[in-house]
Amino acid sequence: MMINPKGDNVMKRLLYLLVIICLIITFVVSCSEEPLEYFNISSAVEGDYTYSVAYNQATILKYNGSGTSITIPSTLDDFSVIGIGDRAFYNCTDLTSIIIPNSVTRIGDSVFGECSNLETVIIGNSVTSIVEFTFGNCTSLNSVTIGNAVTSIDSDAFYNCNSITKISCYYEAVDKPAGWNVGWDSNLSITWEYLGD
Repeated sequence: MMINPKGDNVMKRLLYLLVIICLIITFVVSCSEEPLEYFNISSAVEGDYTYSVAYNQATILKYNGSGTSITIPSTLDDFSVIGIGDRAFYNCTDLTSIIIPNSVTRIGDSVFGECSNLETVIIGNSVTSIVEFTFGNCTSLNSVTIGNAVTSIDSDAFYNCNSITKISCYYEAVDKPAGWNVGWDSNLSITWEYLGD
């Protein structure tokens, strides 16, 4: 049997050519795709809010305004607001009402601590827990609406909130969670209103 060296060279060249074409196609396709960009910003300001960005999601670090009735924005500079950092509204004594949008999933410690004139709060349907001292010493707070994603309320979350008369709760528990009012007068007449889903 005789081997044709010319035919082997032709096959090798065709194979090399095929590999090169595949590499070029792969390169062209990968270069044409939009690269995925993540922004991380340690501190930025829009309007009355100082915020940070991690993986294109914003967390409010500080409220710099003096508004009385505030609806927290669901976006800042086109970044979805998913968090409110520790003490972001601390000692905002002008604040009387706050609405937390559904984009927010977490709120930090003492976020509204010492907001002595805060009366009403509506927590959106994405916040999963209300942590210690979130509303510490909000002595005028009398009405709280809790969204349906909340699964825990830490003890002292409402520390020294002696004016509360009504809590409207969309979340699963029909009864008050144990310890939710540790640190203040548990003899207050509270209406715990379960609103279902």
